[in-house]
Amino acid sequence: LFYETILSETKIPVVLYLHGNTASRGTQHRVEMYQTLRAQGYHVIAFDYRGFGDSSSLGPSARSVVLDSKVIYEYILEKTKNPILIWGHSLGTGIGTHLISELKGLKQPRGIVLESPFNNIKDEISEHPFAKAYKYLPWFEFTIVNPMFENQLTFDSDERIAEIKLPIMILHAEDDTVVPFRLGYKLYRTALKTRPKSFAPIEFYRFSKSHNYGHRWMCRSPELPGLVNQFFDKYEEDDKKQYL
Repeated sequence: LFYETILSETKIPVVLYLHGNTASRGTQHRVEMYQTLRAQGYHVIAFDYRGFGDSSSLGPSARSVVLDSKVIYEYILEKTKNPILIWGHSLGTGIGTHLISELKGLKQPRGIVLESPFNNIKDEISEHPFAKAYKYLPWFEFTIVNPMFENQLTFDSDERIAEIKLPIMILHAEDDTVVPFRLGYKLYRTALKTRPKSFAPIEFYRFSKSHNYGHRWMCRSPELPGLVNQFFDKYEEDDKKQYL
């Protein structure tokens, strides 16, 4: 396959893109993000978890989407020795932080980018626009939140981020109404408190609400390419040490 040849024969770094919880890898804002990253010289590998897009119709679970992501990560390792950057958006940030814990014993990615992340699924459900009319009702937690935990749909990034040794970059728009800015900032503050000083740095960048990027359109930020390149290049030497 031509793309496998390109992966194996070039020195171009690879971005593994983990999308959010709606539609497919072909959604417009995702494609625009791929184009932004490609313009900066990265290979981009995106896929649909089971139950999404043209993947199998099996119902996804928290465990299955992480395992699907690990399969793709291992595929990349088989095809290239080039550095890898994991990029999660929205729900993909929860998948990404969980994925890192599944990579023990494997070559590690250079870092992880969390675009519009939440701190944990419980807070995200409560803050989601669809929940605003119901979250103060007495049955909300019992009927909506608790079943998520019973089905292991926790995506507790605020706990898992404490164990991530890799460099982390968090990006969040102030006018994000799907995953409110405060949840991303809360995750950042938690990471500062819980990650050991010996771990690689964590960076946080806010995008002013005046830009109207919201939840989806950070891909159109003229600042983004510089931030990504700076983050990727900054930790080249640390990548060689592998943070193992």
